[in-house]
Amino acid sequence: MQPTDLTIEILKGIRDEVRNTNARIDSLRDEVNGLRRDTNTGFSETNARLDRFERRQTETEVRLSTELSRSWTPCTSYVTCLRRIVLCAARSAITSAGSLPSECDRTA
Repeated sequence: MQPTDLTIEILKGIRDEVRNTNARIDSLRDEVNGLRRDTNTGFSETNARLDRFERRQTETEVRLSTELSRSWTPCTSYVTCLRRIVLCAARSAITSAGSLPSECDRTA
């Protein structure tokens, strides 16, 4: 081999390695883009679930407030009122009816 042939072969080897490196970089770029899409999809789904949860929480608070204002009898003491609120909130959370049990307005 002549010195120029050796130089050409070395340059060809470098060119092939650069092509291989570029192919690996392209593959890695595709993988990162896929992960980014998956992450964005996951965030979108999580945000949608949080929005639904917030809406249900607000609806529950409105129902509870409405029910309390309609059927609540005056309390004789602060402690009695607090006990009623805790008891009725617990019962409401356990039941799936969405409204307070009728005994909440009479239970101390």
